[in-house]
Amino acid sequence: CDVLKLANVLDLQELEVDSEDDRPVNQKKIRVEHTTVSAGKDLPSAVRQGFVSVSGAEARMLEHVRDFHAQYVEYYPDRFHLLLDPPNECGVRKFVCTTVRPSKLFYAELYDLEPCARFIADYLEYEPLENPIMPPESIPSPYTVLGTWKAGDSFDL
Repeated sequence: CDVLKLANVLDLQELEVDSEDDRPVNQKKIRVEHTTVSAGKDLPSAVRQGFVSVSGAEARMLEHVRDFHAQYVEYYPDRFHLLLDPPNECGVRKFVCTTVRPSKLFYAELYDLEPCARFIADYLEYEPLENPIMPPESIPSPYTVLGTWKAGDSFDL
């Protein structure tokens, strides 16, 4: 059900704002900073190792990513840089897989649009990007976004 509210702009009162309140608070940046400083100590030990270190296979993948990125910048110097290996919530660079492939979910109700949208709206809190025309400084893992924070921006969700 759509709701339309009307207000006369002249009836609104100007809010006095301190200089501290002038800047929007980026909750994601605060959470990432906390997790990075604590080196992921809040994470369960079973998953912590994968967040704070890079395996041999990941290191080889990151070498390929760096080579590709260098070639991309050489061929397309005026384009935005690709977001291939941003730091995760622990400050460790991880490759972002951009392949979309079919996968079977454990929850059959998430296959339909309305229940899926309701789940996301009820379970997760959307936070706008700090700068809407630039990618975020870090991209946390789905484990952290869904399991711990239950919030994220358009790159996280």
